[in-house]
Amino acid sequence: MVFGYDTRFASEQFARAGIEVLAAHDILCHVPSQPTPTPVTSLFTQEIRAGLGVVITASHNPWTFNGVKIKSAAGSPVASSVITEIESTLDQDGDDASIPRRPYDDAVSAGLVHVFDPYPRAAQRLGQIVDLDRIRAANLRVLVDPMHGAGAGWFSRLLAGGRLRVRELHSQPDPSSGA
Repeated sequence: MVFGYDTRFASEQFARAGIEVLAAHDILCHVPSQPTPTPVTSLFTQEIRAGLGVVITASHNPWTFNGVKIKSAAGSPVASSVITEIESTLDQDGDDASIPRRPYDDAVSAGLVHVFDPYPRAAQRLGQIVDLDRIRAANLRVLVDPMHGAGAGWFSRLLAGGRLRVRELHSQPDPSSGA
């Protein structure tokens, strides 16, 4: 599985909790080393042919509605029937103590968590779709507002090294932002 998360309230902690449950069942998880935009998790889910991808994100909703997006092996949203099946297990009796978990650090040591830097491959893939060199060469000023979210720093980094000047607003993570 690929398990991504954004900068919203407790997203990284929720991702780690999910990974601990999967690790207790010896399921390998690939985890970006930083908060990432949802499409990056989709890209890696597809590229490594993971069975599923999970993104902990409030997405377009208020931060109080942090939730889960589940991605198919193709990187697209899973079918509604898969969501229905997952939701049906949530109503089963049991308490948190009965859910097996393997501590995150132990799972990392056991090789069940692969932490990776998502930027190099994501930038390479985007460069195959968009002519980044042409954009970098433009004598323009660009203002980017990642709205305190997981996209902070991505445009500045992607478009550095040319005549184009990028300025970011609201690039510091704010878990309770409206992003």
